[in-house]
Amino acid sequence: MKRRAESLNVDDKLMTELFLQHLPSSVQTILAAVSDLTLNKAADIADRILEVSPSPIETFSVSNKKEQSLESKLFCEIEKLNKRIDRLSISRGHSRYRRNENSCERSISNKCNFSICWFHRRFRKEF
Repeated sequence: MKRRAESLNVDDKLMTELFLQHLPSSVQTILAAVSDLTLNKAADIADRILEVSPSPIETFSVSNKKEQSLESKLFCEIEKLNKRIDRLSISRGHSRYRRNENSCERSISNKCNFSICWFHRRFRKEF
């Protein structure tokens, strides 16, 4: 890193700041207390600190759940709504209140005998 910086004529203080930014926060805290910190001095002190400090155990977890985008969530909701509509359509189709196709409806084309009461029209086949 230092060799590349020399070829580009980068200031030593800028290189020290960039170096410090890539160190763990515990090391950065200690190096902040050191006065007249040069890049070489910072590297030496950081090496000694990291040698005596316990190395952190980095853990990574992998989630089985995929991150769902808004689009896929909306798609799932639409699917649920479609299923509910289908269930409602089926239940309404089998409703006990469904009109009988042979019943008298209020239409001009339908010719019902209104001289017979509803009860007799409904149950005439049973008597």
